[in-house]
Formats: sequence, structure tokens, C-alpha cells
Amino acid sequence: MTQDAMNCLFSGTRFEVEALKGILELNNIEVMMRDRFNEGLHAGFVDGIAEEIDLFVLAHDLDRATIICKDFIESEKRVD
Repeated sequence: MTQDAMNCLFSGTRFEVEALKGILELNNIEVMMRDRFNEGLHAGFVDGIAEEIDLFVLAHDLDRATIICKDFIESEKRVD
């Protein structure tokens, strides 16, 4: 079994990341969220910006996830 690197696909608020995460998972794309700010608080130092969460996908899913992410961002612009 080969290791597949995780790539940062998107950074945004928890609400945005949770919404995109759900869409990606519905498309059978495995995701990982990283909240550096809260990680830092637990470790005793602050890293990152409050309310900025990173969303990662596996390298082999990156092309498909990027298309979905672009559609998600476009749909968010139409709502504003």
C-alpha cells in the first residue's frame, strides 16, 4: 500500500469548511480538517488565525476535489 500525501484544498471559516467537507464526502472524497488556532491553544501557544480552518484531501483526489471546491466557491459568491 502506498502512502498518499494530503494537500490543502481550502481555508475558511468553520461554517464554510464544514459545508464543503459535507459535499466532498458525498462525492466519496476523504477529507481532514485542521484548526491550527485551537491546536495551539491546547498546546499552550497560538498558531494560525481564529476561525480559519484548513481542509485537506488526498493527492489522488485533488483534481476532482478542486473542481468541486471551485463550484462551491462560485455558489457562495452567488448567495452574497
